[in-house]
Formats: sequence, C-alpha cells, structure tokens
Amino acid sequence: MAVKILNDANLAGQANEILKEEERLGELKIEIIERDSIKQKRKEEVMQALRFKADLHWSSFEWDSVKVCYEILLKLDSTNVENLWEFADFLTEQNQHDKATNF
Repeated sequence: MAVKILNDANLAGQANEILKEEERLGELKIEIIERDSIKQKRKEEVMQALRFKADLHWSSFEWDSVKVCYEILLKLDSTNVENLWEFADFLTEQNQHDKATNF
C-alpha cells in the first residue's frame, strides 16, 4: 500500500521539476551578474560625465546647475567620497554651511 502511494506521488517527476528549476535559477543568477556588471559600467560613465558637467557649470557660475548635477551624483552613489567632498565644498562656497555639514 505504501509503495503504491509513493508511486502515485510521481517522485521522479517532482525531482525532475526541482532539477529544472535549479538549472533555471542558476541561469538567472548568471544573467543578473552580467546585467549588474553592465549597469555598474554605465553608472560609472554617467557619473564621470556628470562630474565634468558640474565642473563646466561651476566655471560658468551656473550654481543651480552645479547643485542639480551633484544631487544626481549623490543619488547614484551616496558613498562616493569625491562627490560628497565636492558637493560639500560647493555648498560651503554658496554659504550653505548648514547643508554642507550633512556631507
């Protein structure tokens, strides 16, 4: 009786489904790693361009545009010391010391 119940449970079929799911999850993990790598490269390129743009606006005394560039940079990476330092320096030069101390 117990053997019949186990046979009816289609354990081999269930095992195959589990193996297929594990294989698919492995493929998805690889895809996620690849996509994250591509995203990280794009993020670095965009951040470099934003820093350059901020410098250009700074040299043209376009303070609102400088601030926007650094706000975007900090949204992309709030732990980047260079961005934090430059934005704090900018805020200090704009006499926004209270905001600069947050960075």
